[in-house]
Amino acid sequence: MPLQAAAAQEKAANAEATSAREAAAKAAAATASTSRELSALRAKFKAQSAELTRLVGHQNPNQKIQLHNRIKTENNELREELKRTRNELHRCVRAVNGLLWRRMGLRT
Repeated sequence: MPLQAAAAQEKAANAEATSAREAAAKAAAATASTSRELSALRAKFKAQSAELTRLVGHQNPNQKIQLHNRIKTENNELREELKRTRNELHRCVRAVNGLLWRRMGLRT
């Protein structure tokens, strides 16, 4: 009897060891997969960080100041152009209104 009990215990231990080896193999495969995914994500993060730095602007403060001044100058030029265009529009509207009034005989 004790021999049969020992054999049964050995068989159970072997089954448990096999199960543990399979679980370890699955865990190793999952770890490898996770490691590859982590490496890919790190590479993607590095690329996106570089892209963000490029899009945000210059790292050199003098370049930032120059860019700011160029944008400010362009903005001022556009404001002046808008002002001239609005003035021209008002002159045209007044001229058209004057013509309409004269045509209707309301003004001489």
